[in-house]
Amino acid sequence: MKRTLLSLFVLLIANVALAQITFNDINLDAVVTTENEMGYPIYVYGVGEWNAEFYIQNYIPYSSYVACFVEGAGVVVNSGEINGMQTIKPLQEGEMIGSSSMFAISDGAPIFPAIYDAEVFTNWMGRTAYVGFQVKNAGAIHYGWIKMSVNSNNTFTVFEYAYQTSANTPIAAGDKGGVGIESAVVVNNMSLYPNPATSNLTINFTEQVEMVKIYSVEGREMMNFVPNSLTETVNVSSLNSGVYFVVSQKGNEKSVQKLIVK
Repeated sequence: MKRTLLSLFVLLIANVALAQITFNDINLDAVVTTENEMGYPIYVYGVGEWNAEFYIQNYIPYSSYVACFVEGAGVVVNSGEINGMQTIKPLQEGEMIGSSSMFAISDGAPIFPAIYDAEVFTNWMGRTAYVGFQVKNAGAIHYGWIKMSVNSNNTFTVFEYAYQTSANTPIAAGDKGGVGIESAVVVNNMSLYPNPATSNLTINFTEQVEMVKIYSVEGREMMNFVPNSLTETVNVSSLNSGVYFVVSQKGNEKSVQKLIVK
């Protein structure tokens, strides 16, 4: 994931009151082959020494994993072990992921729950399902899911993932948060100046967008307009002093920037 996307996700998590679930549609779907030595990274909060909390590692015909690389990162596993190996439970859409789930959790050193083993664990082969996960951020636990498949041609495909931005809140496998910022493909295609603003706000876009809306922190739409160029000026003097969120939309892509009005 690009660092610009990661920083924008952090902004969303920390500040946007409009969303509880952050959804990431991987475009194009990530195909993980045995040539991807480290594996495919899943960035949630992007913290710790390794930055990515998870790496999806394809070592077929040998044991393959959804490795958990930072403290507090874990995946939902089947009960018991097979030859000392913890195995990842394939979840169906709608299954709940939360405190009652059985997790294998890293204590700081990487752990390697298996998603495939040619001899003892082939439940994922030829199917698409969900990996339930948890991560720790600022001491709090957040739950999420990864949709992926183990393919008969010995590749893995990672389609999308989502997680709860509300701490200690369960999530259903496949839940994208409904319609809103959290269900969009998040991009970073605009900048605001000046910020804080008192009267006129200039918005610069990197590409033409279809609609711009300004929301209060309570999620109430305060203003909207259709931009006609890559630079637009809007008068925000009618807004009370406070924090707002400027949201641009193009198709299913949305960009979010925090705005302070003085």
